[in-house]
Amino acid sequence: MTGYRKLTLKGSLFEVEGAKAIVHIIHGMKEHRKRYHDFMAYLQRNRIASICYDQRGHGESLSKEYPLGHMENMDELLRDQEEIFWETRKKYENIPYIIVGHSFGSLIARQWIRKYNPPAHGLILSGAPHFQGISAIGLVLQKLLDGQKPSHHKNPIITKIGEFDDISWVCANEKTMEEYRKDPLCTGYTYTDKAHRTVWESVWQLKFPQRIDNLHLKKVLFLAGEDDPITGGPTGINDSIGRLKKQGYLEIKSIVYPKMKHEILNERNRKEVYWDILNFIETIEKHP
Repeated sequence: MTGYRKLTLKGSLFEVEGAKAIVHIIHGMKEHRKRYHDFMAYLQRNRIASICYDQRGHGESLSKEYPLGHMENMDELLRDQEEIFWETRKKYENIPYIIVGHSFGSLIARQWIRKYNPPAHGLILSGAPHFQGISAIGLVLQKLLDGQKPSHHKNPIITKIGEFDDISWVCANEKTMEEYRKDPLCTGYTYTDKAHRTVWESVWQLKFPQRIDNLHLKKVLFLAGEDDPITGGPTGINDSIGRLKKQGYLEIKSIVYPKMKHEILNERNRKEVYWDILNFIETIEKHP
């Protein structure tokens, strides 16, 4: 599919004839769509179609302007999701449309809904970051240090602040972590300064949970691992849910999974998470 500014976005569509719902997956930082294929196959076996595209600067959605690890700004990511939504809707018209955002993908999903208010039916947030005021420090530093530097510039100070040296928090499943460490589309590269700014801006925007007028989407499933530091623990999760309510989301169900970390869809007991998502989708199917 062609995204904003004519960038070719690589995607995976798990089709289902007579599908009872369609799921639109937005992946997180420094990963790609193929890491969701097991989950998408599960949905397919349960007569639910799904689609997931590599974000620009991730996976195989690359070009000279968008090398691996580069995002220009959040607006381009939101425009991509809007394009994906309407293209998908042409094929799957009259069935519930569910948006799934993992980690950074959850921030993209929330901003996309706030800006464009797509006529979807359900939102599933996995490993959603909580608001952290420290993100403002990153934004200020990036502005001071970079000035008018080229798009793909990487300041070592910004890189040091924005990158994770320790990735033990990602998943408790050793098989997942082994595959993650060996995957050149997940590790072995760093984000550009503009990519880091895009992430920090998305966290900073959580500070302003303005009410969304005539919000189409009302139902939210908030999923988190008990040992996931990105969600901020019980305090961070409660804060995130409170901000969602201020925006107008009426029905929010949260589930915290014991002994799971950030990537709950890749944990050893991920079928438990799959099952909860399936139940949520089937509830929407019956009462959209």
